[in-house]
Amino acid sequence: MPPATALVLAVLLAAAPSAALPAPMQGAPSGATSGAQTPAGAPRRLMTPDELQPQLQQLFAQQRFGEAEALLTQYVQHSSGEPRVWNWLGVAQFAQKRYEAAAKSFTRCTELGQPDLDVLTNLGAAQFLSEQFDGARRSLTRALERDANNARAQLFLARIALHEGDGARAEQCFRAAASSAAPDAVALFHYGVFLLQERRLDEARAQLERSIALDPNYASAHNTLGLVLQRVGDKPGAQRHLARFKELTDVSVGADRQRMRITALLRATYRELEDGNLEAALSAALEAAEQGPQLALAHQTVADVYRRMGRGAEADAAAQRAAALNAAAAGGAK
Repeated sequence: MPPATALVLAVLLAAAPSAALPAPMQGAPSGATSGAQTPAGAPRRLMTPDELQPQLQQLFAQQRFGEAEALLTQYVQHSSGEPRVWNWLGVAQFAQKRYEAAAKSFTRCTELGQPDLDVLTNLGAAQFLSEQFDGARRSLTRALERDANNARAQLFLARIALHEGDGARAEQCFRAAASSAAPDAVALFHYGVFLLQERRLDEARAQLERSIALDPNYASAHNTLGLVLQRVGDKPGAQRHLARFKELTDVSVGADRQRMRITALLRATYRELEDGNLEAALSAALEAAEQGPQLALAHQTVADVYRRMGRGAEADAAAQRAAALNAAAAGGAK
């Protein structure tokens, strides 16, 4: 048996109480110890989703999405009726940009029960990113029936409309996303890009400024706002935002190859955020921080992604690391 398969099966199968290790076997003689061996052929049972979840959380936290997918694929081959497991499988596949496979897993999740808002939105995103536009529209519309303020769903519907050449419908969706009670920096950025392409520069400027207000480290928004300000004749403002874009994406550290690698990872982080792939964005940001542990920018990017994921404690820890590095750099410059 290949090691990877053995690992999957070891985690996937839980010993029944009568065969549990290292605990004493049920019904064993009173002198049995925790080192007793399970008899050959002892019954084994499939883990419940609740038992599976801790191992899965550890794999996700370590960005080991391929192993998580293998584990979950084994699980659904033995028990295909657990909607939570299909959702977790979809998340693992989405994180690896295996969008078509993720769409199938999320679809199966929706078929097994009443899906929550995140499942429907993730399904629509996966369908959009695998160019299943009709299915994406249906899934995202269902998500909006649950929550009309779902800015992410409106964003993907706008992108579908743009793909189909329907600018009026795209703007309607962008407006809905922008007026949401919980606006999203990425949605506002895409709306600003749309308005720039329509040559409605003042409106584009307003949406991009809103995007940056929500996420001050959003590199693409700074870059696009800089271009807008150039066109309206605000050269100081344009230079300020373009300089900030460069600070956020172009690092000066180590050898050229290392610098190029970290720069590419930071840019990839925001590309993944724009596609709604938070796990892939986190992977890129964490790798950037690993490649350049002395870079405050890398740790701040990690903090920004954690914040978007709702992982406040981890966001605070990464932000504190970035602040400490910035303070040390400022002290060294005196």
